Amino acid sequence: MQYLVRSQSIPINVTADFDSDIQAAIALKSATERLGSLTLRLQPSDLLQVFRHLATPAPALKCLEVIAAPHRGGGPTFRPTIPAKFLGGSTPALKSLFLKGINTKLNFSEFPALTRLTLITNVQIFYMSELLWVLMSAKPLEEVSVRFSGPTTPIPEVQGAIVLPRLRKLSFSNTVGEFPKGLLALLVMPSVEEVQLRISLPGEDTRTIKDFLPVQLRDFSHMLKVDRLKLDVPHAHCNIQFGGPGGVFSIYALRNGSREQNEGFQRHWLNSFEPMSIANVKDLTLRSYHPEGSLNECPVFESLKTMDGLRSLVVERCNSAIVTEVLSPSKGGSMLFPHLESLTFQLIMDTTTMFPDLREMAKARREAGFPLRKISSDQSTTFQLSDVEELQRYIDWVELNTRMDSQPKKPIDVPLQIPVVRIFFCLLVKFFLRGRVG
Repeated sequence: MQYLVRSQSIPINVTADFDSDIQAAIALKSATERLGSLTLRLQPSDLLQVFRHLATPAPALKCLEVIAAPHRGGGPTFRPTIPAKFLGGSTPALKSLFLKGINTKLNFSEFPALTRLTLITNVQIFYMSELLWVLMSAKPLEEVSVRFSGPTTPIPEVQGAIVLPRLRKLSFSNTVGEFPKGLLALLVMPSVEEVQLRISLPGEDTRTIKDFLPVQLRDFSHMLKVDRLKLDVPHAHCNIQFGGPGGVFSIYALRNGSREQNEGFQRHWLNSFEPMSIANVKDLTLRSYHPEGSLNECPVFESLKTMDGLRSLVVERCNSAIVTEVLSPSKGGSMLFPHLESLTFQLIMDTTTMFPDLREMAKARREAGFPLRKISSDQSTTFQLSDVEELQRYIDWVELNTRMDSQPKKPIDVPLQIPVVRIFFCLLVKFFLRGRVG
């Protein structure tokens, strides 16, 4: 109450989680007209109390997040319903709504300014009729994200298509893989710019993305090229992004099975996109790969060798030495990723052995006419300034993060992401100031 009195007429943003005093959350009823954002992360029974007491309008509220947290005592859980009287049924400025474990039986036509909606079902079986009701009653929506936590009921029959005239971004996540492709077939989205699908499959499942899409999307005719590709190798993760005049289509797929089942998963999915070609991939992320021999052991290396259009490579949690080796020109003169411009890696190995390999690789590519423009790391480490200077002889931009919390014996700490030019400038200023003091 002291905070509410002292803040007077200033807009307030409130978060109440399961450690909050429920009476303090209820006390907000005297200040709902000043709420700019409200997050309620409470147990279902506590949410019902808050819903009942906060019955006055919130004309300034722009962001509302309501999460039914799991019951601490392990008792029965239920999905509470937001009543019509909550916040007086008047939130004319509400733009963003996030609901988790909440019944979605809301009249979304009462939210004229709502543009972003996130639904996390958090139930064993989700009734698709609820989602259809949301989509049909929320015409102003620009972004919709729905995460299914289990199987869904069949899609009920509807009269005609569901038109979402302003929708720019649509995201569906389904942890069990039974993506309701019938729903996509019902939607008309003339302004859509991005569609994201996240699919999880059991180990024995051999279906590909075409099995989860309606007919009008299977040929990807509205897309021109594969733009981004992320692979967890040898784990069965495949993240592909298509770009074209129709927008962006992102598909994230993972399969949970034995190593033998997962070995061919990525190749199987990549091949399923024919006649789409991955030769036009611009950005590639390679994660979690530690071969004993060479990158040739990678299950999808044959596919990687066709990516002549690659511009940016990110290597995460991989054997960086092997990746560096394969990026060097081969004896036969062939070159992997001939148009590669940027390499980002994680410094998970001894830098005294890492930097000579990087330098020799960068030198060889420059001499062969395929120079890298940028090398960067996304993890902190210690290194010697001489290594950086040697690398900069062949690379235009070197961006490395230094580990500031350690004191190595020989390496020189270089400030976070500061090029040598900026270091020189700082020394020049220091010299000038010392002269002025003298």
